[in-house]
Amino acid sequence: MQSGSIAIAGAGRLAYSLSCALKNAGYPLVCILSDNADEKQDLFKATGTPLISFASAPENIDTLILAVPDRRIREKALQLCAQIQITRLIHCSGAVPMEILSDITPEFGVLYPLQSFTIGRALPFTRIPVLWESSSNTNYLQKLASDLSEISLEVASPQRAIIHTGAVFANNFTNLMITLAADFAASAGQKPDMYQPLVEETIIRLRTLHPLDAQTGPARRDDDQTIADHLAIIRKAQPELAIIYQTLSDLIKKKYLDKT
Repeated sequence: MQSGSIAIAGAGRLAYSLSCALKNAGYPLVCILSDNADEKQDLFKATGTPLISFASAPENIDTLILAVPDRRIREKALQLCAQIQITRLIHCSGAVPMEILSDITPEFGVLYPLQSFTIGRALPFTRIPVLWESSSNTNYLQKLASDLSEISLEVASPQRAIIHTGAVFANNFTNLMITLAADFAASAGQKPDMYQPLVEETIIRLRTLHPLDAQTGPARRDDDQTIADHLAIIRKAQPELAIIYQTLSDLIKKKYLDKT
């Protein structure tokens, strides 16, 4: 645990889980600041931390964590530093360089949890990779990250941006693919959740296998007839998806068959 007051700017999914994690780690989180605090009171009640408007922020905060959309990081940092005496600014973006805060406070940094969050479901941070970067040679951010997670890694902005790009493939695009799969199930008169066991097994398998070894499917088997049959179905149902199916199938073939 570190001494010194902490506040979080933003009342989204990350702010919810991070507030719970900070309190569990014994950090003195004094408030969560939001543009629409009144609307989100019930959602954030379980965190046990006051949710207040930016206008009602305390006069002094040692550490302000900016859990806001990337496009608002600098705007909110400037706004709050003009209003509040702040010693240290930390943003939580995987894609935005640490230096965006360099001319606002002497001490600044990044705390990026590599995870997708949900309001109302406080994920345990202990097994979430937390990537950190600091402008200071003090150990504040290093200790904060290691207190929150067993997997704390010092990662500079350029490398963190690469990792964040990969996270879009691993999480955001994966979720989109599952959404598209659910649409196909529904169009066949089945429940959209019928793929749930398949998706769960895919993830479980990756605990013991490298993704390269876990790949299955018609493209992996070089089954051109099945690919053609699938493309015919797609062109009838959602023709705009045919290019996605073909491109991904070609990528799988290139990754495996070119090496055989």
